[in-house]
Amino acid sequence: MNSITDEQMLTKLEQELLGAILVLDDKELLYGIFGQVEPRYFYYDKHKIIYKAIVDLFINNNYIDVMMLATELKNRNELERIGGEVYLTQLHPASFADAATKYRVRELLFQSKLRALGNACQNTLQRMDKKTFESISDLTEPLSNDIYEIEHNKANEIVNIEEVATNVIERAHKLENAGVYGLSWGLTKLNFLTSGIELKKTYVIGGTKKTGKTKFVINTMFALKEQMAKCLFLSLEMNDESVVSELLSRFASIQNTILKRKLDNETEAKLLSTVREISNGDIIIDTSPYLTINQIRVKIRRAALKGVKVVFLDYLQRMNFQMSEHKDLNFATIVGHTVSQLADIAKENNVAIIFLSQLKNDAEKKKADIADLKDSGGIAEGVDCILILNNQDRINRNYDAKVNEVWISVEQRSGQSGQIKCIVDLSIATYREKYEE
Repeated sequence: MNSITDEQMLTKLEQELLGAILVLDDKELLYGIFGQVEPRYFYYDKHKIIYKAIVDLFINNNYIDVMMLATELKNRNELERIGGEVYLTQLHPASFADAATKYRVRELLFQSKLRALGNACQNTLQRMDKKTFESISDLTEPLSNDIYEIEHNKANEIVNIEEVATNVIERAHKLENAGVYGLSWGLTKLNFLTSGIELKKTYVIGGTKKTGKTKFVINTMFALKEQMAKCLFLSLEMNDESVVSELLSRFASIQNTILKRKLDNETEAKLLSTVREISNGDIIIDTSPYLTINQIRVKIRRAALKGVKVVFLDYLQRMNFQMSEHKDLNFATIVGHTVSQLADIAKENNVAIIFLSQLKNDAEKKKADIADLKDSGGIAEGVDCILILNNQDRINRNYDAKVNEVWISVEQRSGQSGQIKCIVDLSIATYREKYEE
């Protein structure tokens, strides 16, 4: 509190809201309040105590008045703590209108968030004064997380069954008519198996070196661009020129090796046209290395606000897992926890997250499967869909093949599993399905 005036305003607000709750007849409005407001949102401890008793009484009795509340507080040995029965008689709303009550709820939530924001900033300043940090990110990451929690805190988010059921029915129609519910991968059979790339879901793409994992991502970005779906590419391994070169190669259908030599006029004109095509903001590239999960969370939040629907992370094992903070945990457990956090981020921001993962070294010369994912237990349990890429030419030691045959194995938490065979031109990052004769 900054002044006596602030304290008086807050006291009046909280007293009036509690008084309104005690006289409300609209049970639907009451349950709406109870679903939004938690005891911790009140500033004064006595109001937290009163509100908790009101909620408990109402849930058990569907009715409450001042006398019942006084008896309940007395049974809890809390009546004197709040100022006795006399204080309860001071709880009365200035207006009995529903609109006035809803306004008080909004104002209470606003004041609670304002205090939380002040506390978060104060904690950051104290850490600065005490110099209990090693880098700027040690200060900004916790503050950013606190701010996000303050902005997006949802108490008791109840599912609207009718609304969700309508979405499920619409999904069935889309699947029947188009064979895809989410965004297209650019591969018909893969769309059929997965229903497309769905928002709020997480996908992992595994493969050994030179299999074409990053090329697969580039090809998928090409398909998303055609659908006017914005995407974010977080490359923890490649630098900016390497990523842009791969994009130019795919979008202009020009072999990436040509970009390393002198260009003729026609090729240069084609590339400049492609630059304009991919520079309109639909594709966001970030090549910051060694990101922590909190830094990734912040970048995805910002991208989601700009309309991004799909996030690619290349690749999982290149993240900064902050091992010094998890000395008692093995690496597989840390990876599993990180994957669970990525799944939460996907849901929080209504995006699909597709991340790449290494395979174990002994998977180089055989057909790889889920068990070959590094720290596979932690990964497989946390994602909705797993794609394992197997480059058949490399498995068969045919290293000179200019066009490769890549088999994609699909495993899903809920849904079909199967295998898709693709013809891949790694020089221009192009995947197309192989149709059996």
